[in-house]
Amino acid sequence: MIETLETCGLEDDSYQLHDYVDPDALEQVIASADENITVQFTVEGIPLDVSPDGVDVIVEDESQSVGE
Repeated sequence: MIETLETCGLEDDSYQLHDYVDPDALEQVIASADENITVQFTVEGIPLDVSPDGVDVIVEDESQSVGE
């Protein structure tokens, strides 16, 4: 997760991850899920989608933008 945020330009010393989510609890939820599960939350304005497959940045679909 930290690597994903760094890729977006957010330095790891500029925020405290535990202010946004409990990393241990998140890991337990993802690891114990019987079905496909995703947990979405935002850290410093960066929307994240966490699943058993990994961490992704949520990108809004630009094709739905107004004015096209």
